[in-house]
Amino acid sequence: MVIIFLIFIFFSCEKENENNTNTSQIIYSEWNVYDSIEGYVYFKPTSLVLNSENELFFSSFVRKDWYTSDYNTFRYDNNTIKEIDTSLFFKDYTVLKDCIYRAKIRCNSELMVVEYNRKDNYPFVSNLLNKQRSSPHQVDSEGNIWLASENYYFSNYAGIQMFDGESWHVYFEGTDFWCLCFDQTGNLYASTSPYFDEPGVVIRYDYNKWDTVLICSGPAKWIPCMHFDDENNLWCGVLSRNAVAPESGDGLYMYNGDKITHYHMENSELPSNSVVDIAIDKYDNKWIATYSGGLTKLTVNGVWKSFNSENTPMTNLSIECVIVDNNDYVWFADDSGLTKFKE
Repeated sequence: MVIIFLIFIFFSCEKENENNTNTSQIIYSEWNVYDSIEGYVYFKPTSLVLNSENELFFSSFVRKDWYTSDYNTFRYDNNTIKEIDTSLFFKDYTVLKDCIYRAKIRCNSELMVVEYNRKDNYPFVSNLLNKQRSSPHQVDSEGNIWLASENYYFSNYAGIQMFDGESWHVYFEGTDFWCLCFDQTGNLYASTSPYFDEPGVVIRYDYNKWDTVLICSGPAKWIPCMHFDDENNLWCGVLSRNAVAPESGDGLYMYNGDKITHYHMENSELPSNSVVDIAIDKYDNKWIATYSGGLTKLTVNGVWKSFNSENTPMTNLSIECVIVDNNDYVWFADDSGLTKFKE
């Protein structure tokens, strides 16, 4: 009976409005968990994006059984997660780039999927609609495609790559980069993926010159996510390559173009210094995904609100990615699958 009960929990597709919290105050109005996909025994989303129709797409690490792993792309449709053929996105624009590491790049006006050709095919879905939110791939106002390339094994591929419609250009060849975004005036920002003995750096390109705008506080500290708010302030999450724990990262940076404000566990209500993703909603609230600290909301008025296992049905406090849709639903992914909720 115990085995049957565990199987039932694992394969239930949606759990609505669960209440196993330790407090009487519920801080959400809806809570839905999607922890299975038909044909797979396990999935772990690696990116979440929304298209112009407010539809959710994501790429994911998956297992068809406990011996076979792969990466595939999915969409959320009518309370069901469905596998999709990514080639359907890209009938209008296709770019091919032959390389040992990256086999193919396909994009259209809304999404980009980059397929890596290593041992397995690895699709990554990027959001090209929100240029103020960081992604490994971006398209600027002139239609140039920008790629942040992070590659420890083939250093001649690392750098920032730009395709202008006819040819490829490489900046900082041999330096690993993680993500890119644009500010509201169109300047490009790029975050490095440093070695263990170097601090991470954020650089800015105004299409005339490159400038360093931010350097992390110490070796192995680096920035996996960036997002500009309505006032054109840059928000950055900071992790450490040495360890993944609440104290190991460097928290949250806010850069206003002049100075950096540093939020961390000792001077704020941020529950973990390991910040892995940031989403800013249409009200300019910041949703902060952390390792071991759950999900935190920093309101536009400066109020902190944490979502964790004490006040929600959340069972995994390490969040991989977060996004907020146009209907005010917050989506986040962890090792348990995909969660959708509303305050």
